[in-house]
Formats: sequence, structure tokens, C-alpha cells
Amino acid sequence: MSEAAAAPACYRPQLFQLAGRIGRVRFMAYALAPALPFSYVAPWMAGDWWTGLGLAARLPFLLALAVIASRRLRDIGLPWWLAALLLAPLSGAWAWLHLALLALLAVIPGSKLPNRDGAPPCPPPGWMTALACLWLVPPLVMLALVVALSPKPEMPSPGAASVSERQIQSIQFA
Repeated sequence: MSEAAAAPACYRPQLFQLAGRIGRVRFMAYALAPALPFSYVAPWMAGDWWTGLGLAARLPFLLALAVIASRRLRDIGLPWWLAALLLAPLSGAWAWLHLALLALLAVIPGSKLPNRDGAPPCPPPGWMTALACLWLVPPLVMLALVVALSPKPEMPSPGAASVSERQIQSIQFA
């Protein structure tokens, strides 16, 4: 039996496909398409976030993300309509739920066997894996900024005793 016959059948998902399954790496790479333009539009809408203009500007990005998330949910074996949770208007302390859902979709492995939504997706090419790794850049840049901009603790001079040492010495001699 040849290797091609022994390997399970898989299909190559397309970016603008509404149905089918996508794996974790493709999900992260495809999610960059709506996330990058949204990151440029979001700061301009800070005051109009929930009004007509802000919602109208945000809706195309959220719909694209919901379609991509629905395909990922199919790969996991969950109902695709759970992606509608991304369209829920959450703000403030509840906004982290959107990020948690996206993080779970990026972490939970999909089924390697065919399910009701079709065959498993083929492994992604190397360039797509590199594209998916771009999600690591913003957190690393933020961490570097926090470390670089944080105040440095002042070190006492070598001969001077710190306040706590002086207190200890006064207690010992009293």
C-alpha cells in the first residue's frame, strides 16, 4: 500500500470560503485579515464605539471574524453558530470574553478525523505558520515597552544603611 493511500484525505481551505473546517494555524493567519485593519480603525472610533458610526465601521471586521471563527468551531466539532458570540456587544469588564473565545479557538486542537463538516484540513504551508506567529509580536512589543519604560529602583549607596536596617539597629540598642 502506498503512502498516499494510507494518509487520510484532507482538503485545502480557502480564505473567503464560508463553509468547511480550518485548523489552529490557519485560524490565526486568517484572523489577521480582519484584525489588522480593525486595529487602525478602532482608535478613531473611541467616542463612537456603540453609536451608529462606530457600529457601522466595526461590523465588517466582526462579521469576517465570525465567519472565520465558525469554520474553526466546525473543526473542533462544536456548532458553528457559537461564533455569533463575537457579535455580542460586550464592553468594559465583559470585553475580555471576546478575547477568551478567540484564544480558545487558537488553542483547542481540531479533530484529525472527518466529522459532519467534512475532511480535516491539510497542514498549512510554512509561510502561513510564519504569518500566524505575527500574533506574538504585539504582546512581545508591549512587554518590552513595559520593561524599558518602568522606573528603575534606586540602589542605596554602599556605605549608607537602609531605613529598615537603621530601625533594626535602634531596636537592638534600646
